[in-house]
Amino acid sequence: MKYTLHMLSKTEIIWRHLLVEALENQNRRSSITELSQRFGFAISTVHRSLVVPREIGAVDTVRSGLVTRDPIRLLLHWAGTRRLVHDRPFKIRTGLPVVEIQKRLPVEAVVTGAAAYARRYRNDVADYSTVYCYHSVPNAILARVPNKLGKPDLVVLAPDPFLADYGRIASVPQMYVDLFVTAGWQSQRFLHRMNERLEVASAA
Repeated sequence: MKYTLHMLSKTEIIWRHLLVEALENQNRRSSITELSQRFGFAISTVHRSLVVPREIGAVDTVRSGLVTRDPIRLLLHWAGTRRLVHDRPFKIRTGLPVVEIQKRLPVEAVVTGAAAYARRYRNDVADYSTVYCYHSVPNAILARVPNKLGKPDLVVLAPDPFLADYGRIASVPQMYVDLFVTAGWQSQRFLHRMNERLEVASAA
């Protein structure tokens, strides 16, 4: 069976990169040319992706290129505009514990959401019952887990071509945005803890 999945837009790919650099690598400097060459996007595409971030003061143009003035503002803007439903996520009910689900994922799968938080940090938030991951071939995952009726406990999203550049665990910005757009008390609690971590990081 063939499933159609949608992935991040070029604009979101650029936003994510700026955020990874600012929040994880402590680098807020970039340039239009650098972003264009890194992703193979047209200069005009990069310009368009920065229109709103400039308007809200998240990104600014300086003599040496671009500077991410306020990464948290950019992060919240991305989170507020992302629509997970547009990705047409593939949902599975495995009936397995979340740890077992993750053990059965293909090695190239990238976990996100609560599962990514638990793997990136010590899980100091709460138990969670659903694993979110990115993988381009849902059938490859379906072959590894039971497929039962009921509420999904595994959600598969389409990876963009650059997702794996940031590792097999979703980057901090990607994880934050995916938690932000996921309904339910579990994601709310993990998102609250992420806000605390980001506040500490921005104050450092």
